[in-house]
Amino acid sequence: MSDSLTSEIFAAANLYDLDLPAEVSEAQALLEAARTLHHDITTETAPDLTTVTAKTLTKAHAALIAHDNRDARLSAAATLVRAAEDRVATAMFTTSERLAEPLAALFDQAGRDFTAALAELDGITSAHYAATSGKGEAYNRLTQAADVLEYLRNVRAAFAPRGNRADTVSDVFEEVSRCLVITTHRDLSRFNRNARGVDYWREAIERGYTIKWQTRTEQETNSAEAVARQRAKVNA
Repeated sequence: MSDSLTSEIFAAANLYDLDLPAEVSEAQALLEAARTLHHDITTETAPDLTTVTAKTLTKAHAALIAHDNRDARLSAAATLVRAAEDRVATAMFTTSERLAEPLAALFDQAGRDFTAALAELDGITSAHYAATSGKGEAYNRLTQAADVLEYLRNVRAAFAPRGNRADTVSDVFEEVSRCLVITTHRDLSRFNRNARGVDYWREAIERGYTIKWQTRTEQETNSAEAVARQRAKVNA
């Protein structure tokens, strides 16, 4: 999984205020401290020697030596920042899979909300008609749920890099079944995969699909069952 895909997963976790793995939180705390150290050295000024007294001489001496070594200290602080950034990236990479379950729960809830709102609208497809029919609130719930589904659909894709994709009947089936339970694989030839937002999820439901974040194992089971149903339909 690339750094950009990992970052996308953690951006979603932050957006929905999910608990981050302890390794990530600790690495982020280290990075924040390293950046603070670097900033403090960058903004420090030379000690004011006009105010030195006999009592502050030792302290002023130490401050003067530290300032004279400012470039070396700044370079060391920058090295610590880079090391902390690497620590964060490693922690995110090794723990990102743990966020799949809470993100799936959010997606599945949005799917249930969308399905319920669509049923309540009973064929109404525009905000205007929904409002004039007294179903404006249901339409708002529908579009809000669709926004969540669209965002998390892209996040689900980050869990499926090309080297770790589910073994399904086709690449198209693999892609679509990440977030939909498919009935038969041949249905996909008529499904508009390029649709977005409400249109995408509404068509999926109309085709009998179920909105659900599927794991790799679930995708492979879905693929086998869809093929079996298609064969049964052909042989009936």
